[in-house]
Amino acid sequence: MYLFMRRLATNGQMDGIAPILMELSQLSKAIGVDLSIWAGGNGYKLGTLAFTVPYAKIADRAEATAKMGANKDFQKIINKMLPFIEELEEDTIIQFVKGGSVGSSVPVGAVVTTLEPRLAHGADFVQALDKSLKLAELSDKLSGVTHNVGYAVYGELGRFVMSAGYPNAAAAEAARDAMLADPQYIPTFIDRSELFQPGVMQRQFSKIA
Repeated sequence: MYLFMRRLATNGQMDGIAPILMELSQLSKAIGVDLSIWAGGNGYKLGTLAFTVPYAKIADRAEATAKMGANKDFQKIINKMLPFIEELEEDTIIQFVKGGSVGSSVPVGAVVTTLEPRLAHGADFVQALDKSLKLAELSDKLSGVTHNVGYAVYGELGRFVMSAGYPNAAAAEAARDAMLADPQYIPTFIDRSELFQPGVMQRQFSKIA
């Protein structure tokens, strides 16, 4: 499975943006694009949004883009949103090697926690992937929640993603506490971190549509 992700920073005027996002969500569903919309929480700047769409194949992304581009209402909605946007990140496509996107499977209000390290210069990709899977499997065992592992195939190469979905922020915190309380977790985390650049980002999104 692949996940297309677009993140952007807005001016934070959510009362103006929210109705536009609902229009975008409804239109995407109507034309058959499985779009999830997220608001950045812990670890993000105020007003950060993310848009994700899962695909079975890379070619499916091109088909979805064609559908959206051909729809006049879709472009009108994008034009409404443009005045609120301050910065766009580069689009990214993640390929999962464990699990997959949680966007379609979690309800509005759900929280997704992500770890997003960058491979260190000269580090072994296969070894980094192996240690990422070991950390995810240990995290599964300790938290009772599936941790998905993937890496960028388009966008910033060398970027890894580990994500887990929770029904709410309290459940995410309980899972984090359970992992940190286990004596194996921190050594496993540190062992993996040696293959990545300093400054690993752990952040949270909340699903809003």
